[in-house]
Amino acid sequence: MEILTVKNALQRLDELNVTYLQNDFYGEGNSAEDQITTSELEEIFQVLERTYATDEFLEQLSAKHDSIVWLVAFEKCANKWQALFYDEELDEIWTDL
Repeated sequence: MEILTVKNALQRLDELNVTYLQNDFYGEGNSAEDQITTSELEEIFQVLERTYATDEFLEQLSAKHDSIVWLVAFEKCANKWQALFYDEELDEIWTDL
């Protein structure tokens, strides 16, 4: 599956049973953390980061403070994907994807 959009990326994570994804690690189902070894997972993270770690989005999200995408995780109780942005002044900021 070619990863072109955020929607494609999140759909592919569901297909792979990935429950969280960060720069170098990912989790599959309830398993322990694994090192990312596939270019596909790296590409998925990059697509999400390119979409959400933009100046415009982060200005809206964190009141004009710099932030980075650190983690993308699936919240089971709400049945949705979320992204965690880490901001030194605001600590953590979660947003629904």
